[in-house]
Amino acid sequence: AVNLILAFVETFVEETSSMDATYKRILGNIFQNIAPTKNNQSNEGSSSSSSSLPTSSSSSNTEDRLDEILSVEAEASLYTPGFLRHVEGECERISNLDNASSSPESARMLEILRLIQTRVLEELGKGIGEGAVVLGQLLGYDDE
Repeated sequence: AVNLILAFVETFVEETSSMDATYKRILGNIFQNIAPTKNNQSNEGSSSSSSSLPTSSSSSNTEDRLDEILSVEAEASLYTPGFLRHVEGECERISNLDNASSSPESARMLEILRLIQTRVLEELGKGIGEGAVVLGQLLGYDDE
């Protein structure tokens, strides 16, 4: 009985670790694909910025690239409720940082993560209908 429990716990930990690594990879790919390229940065006059996060001046560009990424069918199966929970956890982690309110990079990262969360929720909702999307969005609002 003890061996069975140990085997279960080992398998559970391995699967959880694998899922976490997958979610981190997906989120990393999204950030890499929506980050402005060097050419875009120099065209926008922000080449002196050392941050790889998109600036507010490129937010519509960021949203367009995010839409393109999320619409790819091969990647669509990776956007699961588990991925949404991972993104929510990242949002919580960033918002709980001591310097999150004073750092513009942290604030921008949190804004992008919330945008990703909203768009993934919309993509997931396409399969289950508009009512479920609205319900999910309503449930996503904070009580603060």
